[in-house]
Amino acid sequence: MKPESRLPAARKLCKYYTFAILGNSRYHPDMLQSSRQPMPAESVDPDHKAFLDDYVGRLHRATAIDDGIFARISATRASWLRTREQGGRVIFIGNGGSAGIASHLAIDLAKNASVPALCFSDASMMSCLANDYGFEDWIAHAVRLNARAGDCLVAISSSGRRRTSSMRLRRRAR
Repeated sequence: MKPESRLPAARKLCKYYTFAILGNSRYHPDMLQSSRQPMPAESVDPDHKAFLDDYVGRLHRATAIDDGIFARISATRASWLRTREQGGRVIFIGNGGSAGIASHLAIDLAKNASVPALCFSDASMMSCLANDYGFEDWIAHAVRLNARAGDCLVAISSSGRRRTSSMRLRRRAR
């Protein structure tokens, strides 16, 4: 079979998957029903189902906004705006994936709210300070070297399990 003769079949397959994933009714409207058939219950791995049930439950609880969460969000916003008014910066810190979250927040805050913000996620700074002072202490030393009076420090931990770093950071900040 020549490669050119396979092209229509490949296009049809791509259209089918585009339709199945995006639900684009432009492609094969008759596939809408077949692509949305529920999977038989016996094919669902119980461990995967338990994981997803737990994950979706935690996601729902984390994104449900009640008065307490709204009050904490408002207090954080007020603190960041006060920091800006007093000439300070908001400094975000985190390790690993949390550093990515911290970097994104710093950029969004500076760009969208005009609050001076930065993140200690430069690989050279991280590796230098970790090499000189140890991985558990690099953030504390980055803060010591770069933060100034009036700055607001925000530590991100996506797992919530980095107590050692936060305790050392508090000790060094005193």
